[in-house]
Amino acid sequence: MKIGIVDLGTNSLRFDIYHISRTGEAELLYHKKDMIRLGEGVFMHKKFSPEAIERVLKTMSTVCKIAQKHRVQKMVCCATSPFREAQDARDLLKKIKKQTGCTLRVLSGEKEAKLIAKGVLDLCPAPQKTVLIDIGGGSTEISVCEGKKIHSSKSLPLGSMRLQQLYLKKIPPTEKSIRELKKAIHASLQAHIPASFRKISCAIGSAGTVKALQKVTAPFHDTIDRKNLEAFCVKIQKLKLAPLKRLLHTEGRRGDIILAGALLLLEIMYFFNLRSLSVVKRGLRDGILLEQMEYEAKKAA
Repeated sequence: MKIGIVDLGTNSLRFDIYHISRTGEAELLYHKKDMIRLGEGVFMHKKFSPEAIERVLKTMSTVCKIAQKHRVQKMVCCATSPFREAQDARDLLKKIKKQTGCTLRVLSGEKEAKLIAKGVLDLCPAPQKTVLIDIGGGSTEISVCEGKKIHSSKSLPLGSMRLQQLYLKKIPPTEKSIRELKKAIHASLQAHIPASFRKISCAIGSAGTVKALQKVTAPFHDTIDRKNLEAFCVKIQKLKLAPLKRLLHTEGRRGDIILAGALLLLEIMYFFNLRSLSVVKRGLRDGILLEQMEYEAKKAA
């Protein structure tokens, strides 16, 4: 059986095709990632921009054509943070359905956090009580886990694109806007994370922002060190966009939101008193795949 999985987020659309064998093993056949910036302006205006709508319709049409070419038997399409907040989300869902035939399922923040944790822990069980941190463009999902068990999952209204839009606004930002950003992050963490979860020394990070920061602060390691992240934030916060993009090399397309993402991760590390965190490539799509495989197995039983 061939399954197509779409993860439509604030910054990127990711599309995978898997072949599921009769023994229940998954083989990745195809991967596509497009930074379509669907969340541009959403967190300020609560509506999708006409340009973003055009980009997502075009990309989803391409995705469906690729799925047909690969003879995909089932499409599982999930949408996240922007669709939870945009007032015209329902209209865009209808347009996508009408133009492409694909039905998008909007995940709640808690469901997204649990699926991310499921995807990470399947391959990387937590050896001790561990905090999982997944920073997206519009939201951050935090779960506390042990082994493959998820103790708690939270979705916070914190993301690199959201924070850039609402606080930093220009590049380079003012010192006042950085102070306001840090204050907002801390307030959100205090409101959502129970005190009992704040003394965890082990951490795992996932999603685009975390992986991008790992590439630029520790390119030869699979960890992010807090001291390196602190130095990186100091280095980039006064840079204009062009030199910032050059510094980021392959992650240059994130140049306008990388400082917001870096400051967000740093504040989370301070909050949990983390000296470092491990970075993994697994995340939401892996959790969606596992859930779908479990569903198909039950159906066949």
